Amino acid sequence: MIGETSGVIALFFEDTKEFIGTFDSRRKAAIVGVMLSREQNRAIVAIDNSKLGETATCCRFVGGQELPIPKDQRHIVTDRAASERPDRS
Repeated sequence: MIGETSGVIALFFEDTKEFIGTFDSRRKAAIVGVMLSREQNRAIVAIDNSKLGETATCCRFVGGQELPIPKDQRHIVTDRAASERPDRS
C-alpha cells in the first residue's frame, strides 16, 4: 500500500507524533508498523518521503493491520524549499 516511488518511509505514533524510525523500503516499514501497532495497541502512521520530493501520509497501522489512506486524504506536500533555492551554477 505504501507508494511505489518511495524514497524513505518514516513511522510515527499517531497520538503523540513520537518518531519511531525511518526505513529504506516499504516492506521493512510495513513489518515494523504492523508489529508495533499490535504490540503497543496504538495507531501508527507512515509518511512517504518520495524520490520526487513530495511528502505524504500514505497509510496507518492499527491493531496489527495496514490501513490505506485514500489519495484525497494523504496531505501531499511538495518540497517547495528545494524548488525555490537560487541556482548556484
